[in-house]
Amino acid sequence: MSRVPLARLIAGGVGLGFIGIGLRGIVVHAGDTHPRQWLEWLVGAALVHDVLFAPLVAVAGFVVLRVVPRRARAAAQTGLVISGAVLAVGLVALTSPGRRHYSDNSSLLPLPYGRNLAIVLGAVWACCAVWAAIALLRRPTRQR
Repeated sequence: MSRVPLARLIAGGVGLGFIGIGLRGIVVHAGDTHPRQWLEWLVGAALVHDVLFAPLVAVAGFVVLRVVPRRARAAAQTGLVISGAVLAVGLVALTSPGRRHYSDNSSLLPLPYGRNLAIVLGAVWACCAVWAAIALLRRPTRQR
C-alpha cells in the first residue's frame, strides 16, 4: 500500500471543510438557497455530464486519434477544448433568452448572441487551422 503525501491529505481536508461550509450554508439559509432545486440541479448536471458530455468527449477523442494526422492533433485538440468552453458559457445565454433574468434587464443580451458565438468559434477554428497547416507543412524534425 502506497503512502499518501501529507500535502495531499491536508489539501483534501481543507477541500472537505469548504464543502461542509457550503452544505451548511445551503441548509441554514434554505429560504434563499432552495435546497431541493439545488439538489435537482446537481443531479441533473451530473446526469447531463455522464450521459451526454463524457460520451461526446470520448467519441471526439477517438475521431481525432483516427482521422487527424499526428502533427496536427494538438491543434485539433486545442480547438475542441476551447470550443467546448466557449459553448458551455455561450449556449446557456443563447438557449434561454426568454427566461426571467434576461427579460428583466434588456442590456444583458443586447447584441445578436448567436452570430457572435459563431464568430468566436470561427476565429478559434481559423487559428487552429493555421496552426495545423503550419504543423503539416513544416519539415518533420528528425527524432533521436
